[in-house]
Amino acid sequence: MELLGEVIKARRTQSNLRLEDAAALCGVAKETFMKIEHGQSNCQLASVLQICSGLGISLYIKPWMDNGEDENDWG
Repeated sequence: MELLGEVIKARRTQSNLRLEDAAALCGVAKETFMKIEHGQSNCQLASVLQICSGLGISLYIKPWMDNGEDENDWG
């Protein structure tokens, strides 16, 4: 969550948005936005997705391969 919080904060600051304005743009509470920026892991996924969508950040889910397979083996 810390890395994602850093990405969100970087996008917000690059966009010259104050925390309050970014939260309003994304439709979440200022406190929620701040928690996510600081990497707190007790945030709801829906809020994280809402913020990413509002700031134009794409998230990708990568399968976790713990059996020695490479993700490129998926056919």
